[in-house]
Order: sequence, then C-alpha cells, then structure tokens
Amino acid sequence: MAKAFAYLVVGLRFPLILGWAVAVAAAVLFLPPLPSSGDGLADLIPAGSAAAHADADATRLFGYPLEAGVAIVQRDPRDLPPSVVETTAHAAVGYDRSPGIPGLLAVVPVPNGAGVPAPAVTASPVGAAGLLAGAKQHTSTIVTYLDFRSDATLDQQVSDARAYAARYLTHVVGVTGPVAAQYEQGQIINRDLGWVELFTVLAIALIVGIRFRSVLAPVAALACAGAAYVLATRIVAWGAQRTGIAVPQDADPVLIVLLLGVTTDYCVFFLAGMRSRLAEGAGRLQAARDSTARSAPIVLAAGLIVAAGTGALVVARGGLLRAFGPGLAVTVLVSMVVSLTLMPALLGVFGGVMFRGTAGERSTAAGFRLARLAASKPVALLVAAGCVGGLVLAASGARGLGLGSPLI
Repeated sequence: MAKAFAYLVVGLRFPLILGWAVAVAAAVLFLPPLPSSGDGLADLIPAGSAAAHADADATRLFGYPLEAGVAIVQRDPRDLPPSVVETTAHAAVGYDRSPGIPGLLAVVPVPNGAGVPAPAVTASPVGAAGLLAGAKQHTSTIVTYLDFRSDATLDQQVSDARAYAARYLTHVVGVTGPVAAQYEQGQIINRDLGWVELFTVLAIALIVGIRFRSVLAPVAALACAGAAYVLATRIVAWGAQRTGIAVPQDADPVLIVLLLGVTTDYCVFFLAGMRSRLAEGAGRLQAARDSTARSAPIVLAAGLIVAAGTGALVVARGGLLRAFGPGLAVTVLVSMVVSLTLMPALLGVFGGVMFRGTAGERSTAAGFRLARLAASKPVALLVAAGCVGGLVLAASGARGLGLGSPLI
C-alpha cells in the first residue's frame, strides 16, 4: 500500500502541486479567517449552562448582573477622601438616570472599608445608596462594576470603561476584570505574533538548510507549512461559524506553533529519505518514490496519534481547554495530508536540484561518525548524565509552578 501510494503521488506530482495552489487560493477567497478578537469569555459558556441561567436570573431579579467582566478600581491606602466617595456615588446615580456612553448600561460602585454599608439592592441597577450612606466613613477602595450591552466587543468595553473613569472618577488605579485581562492579552498577542512567526520561519529555514546543505529544502518545507497554515486556520474558522463553537482569542498562536512543528517534522522525514536514496545513486523519481513509501506510514501514524491526542480535549471539563480540541485536531490532520501529498510531489519535481552534488554523501558519512562516537560507552555516559542533569535543572521550579487560565 505504501509503494502504491508513493507511485500515485509522485506520478500525479504536477496536478497535486497545482491542486494545492488552487485550494489555498480558494480558502483565502471563500473561507473566513480566524477572528482577531472574541466578544468575551462568555463565548466559551454554552447558552444553556447553569452559569448562563444564573447570570440571566441575576439580571432579571436585581436589574444588573451580580458579577461583571469589567471593573474600575479607585484606591488610596490612606483612605479615599469623603468627597471622592460622594462624587463616585453621585456619578453612578446620575449615570443611571441619563446614560452618557453608548454601550454602557449601568455602573455599580462597591466600597471596601470598615463601617461602610453594603450597596442597597433596589429597583435601580446602581446600588449607590449604601455608598452615599457611608460617605462619611473610612474606605480605601471602591470597585465600580460596569454592565454593557450584549453586543459590545472587548475593545468597546475596555475603551468605554476608561472613558467613564476619565470623565467621572478620580483616584483611579485602572480598569480590570476578566474581559479587560482578555483584551490586554489579545493586544500582547497581536503585537508580538508577527515577530514570533518571523523568527520561527527563519529558525526553520536555518536548521533545515544547514541539516540538508540545501537552499531549496527549507523552501519546500516552508511551502508545505504555509499551505497547511492557510487551509487549517480557514477551515477551523469556517467550522466554528457553522457549528457555533467559539474559537478562543489566543487560538492563532497555538495553531501556528503546532502546525509549524508537525509540518516541519513530517517534511524532514521525506527530505532525509530523498537525500539518502540520491546519495545511493537512485534517480530523482525513484528516490522520491522510495522516500515516500518509507516515510508515509510513519507520518500517517504520527498525524493520527497527535490529532487524537489534541482532539481528546473536547472531553475536558474546562470550557477554555475544550474549545481548543477540534481546532487543534483539524490543524494536525490538514498538516498531515499536506505533508503526505505536497512534499512528495515537490520532491518528484525539484528533488534532484535540492540535493545536487555530493554534499549529501559527506553529511551522511559525518552523521554516521557522530552517531558511532555518541554510542561509545564513555561518551554515552557523559551525554546521558548531561541530559539528565539538564532535565533536573529545567524541572527544578516545577514544585512551585502555578497553573491556571492565562486569561485570568
């Protein structure tokens, strides 16, 4: 079966290269890209969940949700002046009567301090009565919770919170909450992702180029990775739209890391097999067929195992982890299919140019000599001791490692 598959893909090398180019162009034209930002953490909560019902019940009973995704913190360690407390309460009451920022529905100031009554739950969604009653008491902190329209984006919520703080409040420490944290994380991702992609691509080009003493070998590997990236991200975004499954905001960098890793690994199998067969004197097409026949079963098994492992996240209890499962599994499967078909086709066309000359033979002989040296007992003992010591050093901080959701 492996030999038959090798003859098929190498024989159809020109239609396969053209077909993948058309598929990439069609994906760019007709499929949606991954969203650059989500509408909030609530995207990952199923509509019929207990959390969603509790939030709806709180809004119905009290006029506002009992917890908000965005909050403004005012603080003075020496106690906030009574005038600041009064201003905050009056601003909340006044805003409830005549909202001034589109998208911001209600504000709920909650003081923290000895002797300050808790906010009264009234028909008004402001709860500032207790704050006014305790204005003469001591309080060092006021947290104002903000309630937004359901269609307000992360950017709108954070910018509106900052606008409210600048217009009505003093002694403001900043804007916080899970939505603000998610927004800030998105800003960091969008700012740095381009650099991460660039240096990752350069690292792959350098490592593969040096390993195979070839300029075209890393180009072929990156061509496969690029095609897989465009197709996988667009298919994941399209599937999320069709099924209603939310894609986490930080899915893009995770997909990139996974995709570049698995695609490069799979392509290296084919490249190594091609160079070895050419060094043994096989012709270009025969070397491509032999490399494909030997490497295709390995790549197929590896791809299915990794796809099953990442896809198993769909049974995770946490919604954030569960949301990654389908996207990661689809990404691995797309990478596997592209590597199994496009790389053998590229080797069938350009394999002879990639490994022209005797550089392959010299590097192969050098690799055998290095392997024999590393396998000798004294050197092997040093290598094993160094690896174990490095792992122990790297794991030394694991006892104090704090695990949790990066969005919080």
